[in-house]
Parts: sequence; structure tokens; C-alpha cells
Amino acid sequence: MPVGNPAPPAILEFLESDLAPVTPTGTPTPSWVFLAATAEEQFANAAALAERASLPGCTVRIAYSIKTNPDERFLSLARSKGFLAEAISQLEVNKALACGFHRDQIILNGPGKWWPQAVPLAEPIQAIFCDSPEELERIARGLNNGGTPPAHVIGVRLRAPHIASRFGASVWSPAEFARLVDLVRRIPEAVSFGCHYHFPSSALGIEQWWSLYHSVLRWARALDLCSGIRVRTLDVGGGWFPDDFFTDFAERLAAAVSSAKRILNHLDDVVIEPGKALVQPAMALAVRVLEVRRDDARADVRAVVVDGSLAEVPVSHLYPHRILVRDAWTGRWNPLGKGHGTILGRICMEDDVLAHGVKLPRTIRAGDIMTICDVGAYDRSMAYEFGRG
Repeated sequence: MPVGNPAPPAILEFLESDLAPVTPTGTPTPSWVFLAATAEEQFANAAALAERASLPGCTVRIAYSIKTNPDERFLSLARSKGFLAEAISQLEVNKALACGFHRDQIILNGPGKWWPQAVPLAEPIQAIFCDSPEELERIARGLNNGGTPPAHVIGVRLRAPHIASRFGASVWSPAEFARLVDLVRRIPEAVSFGCHYHFPSSALGIEQWWSLYHSVLRWARALDLCSGIRVRTLDVGGGWFPDDFFTDFAERLAAAVSSAKRILNHLDDVVIEPGKALVQPAMALAVRVLEVRRDDARADVRAVVVDGSLAEVPVSHLYPHRILVRDAWTGRWNPLGKGHGTILGRICMEDDVLAHGVKLPRTIRAGDIMTICDVGAYDRSMAYEFGRG
């Protein structure tokens, strides 16, 4: 179980502004808080990063992952920054369209992208990346039978050797690679071809992710050379922690794009899908203290029970979440540092522990407000109803 850690001062400055409306009497709990200033900063920084890394003849674009958080406020912000929208289902395509994205700003990927029912598009979307050779074969067959291209770019998600993944077309064996080359050759010249690769750096590790990135470039070049169909678009992601994305990834991106352009000579676009890096810091969960527990009346606080739970913060065990407590006297938000306290959730589940190893102030009392930060990604999108009758 991750332990809490203090919020960095620069981020705390944004949080002070974003959390100003959260008060003990005016805020129902548990409730989600959209951190508008933080979100604006994250999205603006990503847009600037893409602009700096672009090359003459090769544009870097950011794609917003709808599944990470489908909140319309994030989608509207993404659209305002010129981002693409990356969808994994027809429901998400419809959500993007409803939020003002044009069809040529939408990328469709994943194994269930045509669920629940494929709706014929009046105009092609930007890109479709097939998750299997079977899907690529189906789409190529439709195009060669006179079908209207469903996207400007038709591509394939690659599963590189030595990576255990359920996604993408394997290039492990010569037979698998030869089959993929044959299918790529069937893509009509009127449609551009692209390669897609997503694997979370938070699961793989930063250096391993970069090693895999360069491996994918070589496999994409092999497809390009063996099929004679030029790779025009490269789509890579995702799953960066925010700090990793805006430091390590940002520092290496320009060189990575240059490498891609050098290896894939006909490359027009590099699409970056930052995933949780954009939205994880941009929402918080306001919770209220229900009970304070001490070993005796004068001892330090051992634990607090709050009205939030794993139902609202389902991935709290995967990484540390910054936690702030509102000082009842000054109204200021103070970050919890490291200590020996525990924050317990409200539900009757043994694993409903929201934080271990935090220093709880001795003055904390029932009714005080806390905010659990860094919940804007999968904590929010995967939250569920539980214990509410």
C-alpha cells in the first residue's frame, strides 16, 4: 500500500485556488472537485510540448484518451487546445462528437471499437488502428470491395516480442510477420497507413518503455520496407505518471521524434496519447472526517475514518495520492506528510484503507474536510456505487 507524501509547493499553489470553493458547510461529501486551474496548466503544457517537438514535415499531436476520464470539461479543454480524441468504443465516438470534435479529429482503437453498434460515418474519422490481423483483413477486404474508407489512416497496433500483452498484432514469428505484411499490402493507396503502440510506462518502467519505443520503430520500418506501404502515422502512448511525462518524456520527445522521422522516412504525424498524465492531478475527492481514533485521549492520532472509500478511489493502492486537510481555524489546506497514521474508508471491507503512513494533525476532529488529490484519471472513471442501499 503506497504511503502519503507532501504536495509539491508549485502544485499546491494551483490547488489553493482550485480548492477555494470547498468548505465544511458548503460542500457535500464525498464529492468530486474539478481542478480547473490545474487542468488548464496540464493541457497547456502538453500542447506546448507537442509544438516544440514537431519537425518540418512531421507534426506532433496530442490525443486525449476518453476512457481515462470522459468528463465533458476535459474533452472541451482538449478540443480547445487542438488535441485529437482517442476512443475505444462507438459510445466514446459519439461522446467526442457531442463535445464538438469533428470526425477527422477522432482516433479509434482497441479490440471492441465497433461496440455496441457500428454507425456508418458520413465522413471518415482521422484514424483506425486495428487490434488484430483479423480486423485488419476485414477492413482491407471492405475497402477493396469498393467500400468507403472509414478513416484517413488505417493502421495496426503492434505487439512487440518479449512483451506480454493481450493487445495488437504479434510480430513474434516469421509466419506472423509475413501474414501482417500481406495484409498491409492490401490497404489501398488512397488510404494512409499507420502503426500504433501503447503500453503503460507506469507498469513497464521508463527505460524499458523507451527501449520498446525504439523496437517498435524498427518493426514499423520492417513493415514499411517489406510491404512497400509507407508508414505515415505513428501513434504512441500511454500511461505515464504526470511527473514522468512532463520531465523525462518531455526531455526526450524531440530526439524521439527525430529518430522516428529518420527511421520512417515518409512519416507525417506522430500522435502522443499521454493518458493519465493529463488528468490525474486535475480532480480531487472531498471527504469528511467521521471519527478520530487515538491510543488514548492525549496521544497522536492513530487513524481517521472518512466518508470516502475505495468505491470513489478504486486505484488508491496503486500509487501515492497527495492528501490535504483543511485547517478549521485558518481555512488553509495543509498537505499531510509522512507519519504513522492511517485513513480508513467508510465501507465494511478489510481493504478499504485509503492511505497508510501519513501524519495526521493532533487537532483534527470529526467534521473536518480533507481532499484526496490525484484522482482525475482511473479513480474517477472506474469509480462505482457501493454501500449506498
